[in-house]
Amino acid sequence: MIKKAALFGLLLGVVYIFWLWVVVATGLSSKNIMYIPLFINLIIIAVPVYIGLLSIRKNVYAGSINYGQSFYGGIIISITGALFVLAILCLFEQVGFLIPQLVEELKTIARLNMKIEGLPDIEINKYVNEELTRPYLIATGSFAQLIIRSVIVTTIIALVVRNKDTFTENN
Repeated sequence: MIKKAALFGLLLGVVYIFWLWVVVATGLSSKNIMYIPLFINLIIIAVPVYIGLLSIRKNVYAGSINYGQSFYGGIIISITGALFVLAILCLFEQVGFLIPQLVEELKTIARLNMKIEGLPDIEINKYVNEELTRPYLIATGSFAQLIIRSVIVTTIIALVVRNKDTFTENN
């Protein structure tokens, strides 16, 4: 089961990295980030988790799975995908691909928001130059977001995928 879950976790990671690249390449991350609905980000996570859990139910548990088994499979998929995203984004930062654009956009957005709040330029520059230039900021942030969103999605999808009642199966 862990092999299947890890395979779909890698699929989740690839889809997430591709979506991040699309957002940056189209310029959505700097101009219209607030217009990308949260449910699109959740669907990007939900589809590989759902397909993975269906595959696990069919091939590992012979078509019958309870909530605990499906939740466990979904968590393994989520953790594998998040670790893959963390590793790839750390590599991207090392080679200077995709991450420098995201960091510059974060700096621009932070400067605008802090100017709107009326903070002095010295404080803005200190924050932007110290906090937003930490190594692996994007990688660790994406890792944390993916873990949190995946656990939420897995909790819901595990209810949908299960076809055996957890509490009455021993009766």
